[in-house]
Amino acid sequence: MTRKIVNRTLEDNQKKENYIFISDIHGNLETIDLIEQAKKDNPLAQLVTGGDYIDGREHVKEVLDYLMDQKNQGAIVLLGNHEQMMLNFADGIEHQNGIWFYNGGGKTLTNIFGRTLLPEEVRESKYYRFLKSCPTMYDTPQIILVHAGVRPDEKYNDPATYNKEVYGLKFDYDFYRIWAREGILVF
Repeated sequence: MTRKIVNRTLEDNQKKENYIFISDIHGNLETIDLIEQAKKDNPLAQLVTGGDYIDGREHVKEVLDYLMDQKNQGAIVLLGNHEQMMLNFADGIEHQNGIWFYNGGGKTLTNIFGRTLLPEEVRESKYYRFLKSCPTMYDTPQIILVHAGVRPDEKYNDPATYNKEVYGLKFDYDFYRIWAREGILVF
């Protein structure tokens, strides 16, 4: 049987690889234990993390340090909307009264750095550089992994379609992959 998914035709009998995929860790150290157990149970599986590592619980710094180490060992670490909000703050796109601080940005900065930083101080950090290096999508012939969703058309992977204006701001990343509010494809 053949089925159409976005703009790829996949055969049901294609060799499938094993993946460990987890998203929305939000500073929860217990999730790291689950990842380690999954890696032990599936030593040949590719680890892919799907974003939203920050904002929420109190162990954001430890989670980011763990993910940086995992990325150095070959894990695929994708960007989520919470990380993008932090990058927006650091890049001066958002201010301290913006949506990221409403979603716990101040607490996240204090957790990582011991205090709330100015945007330029965040930009100088290894965490900023790490998050800046994270892609928004990982795809293989068998699967597409993102934080939220993909455009439901043949342009799902076209950088020319990334720019989207939201709340009067123009973003240069693929809004659909990390926000997925409407008009997207989610499996």
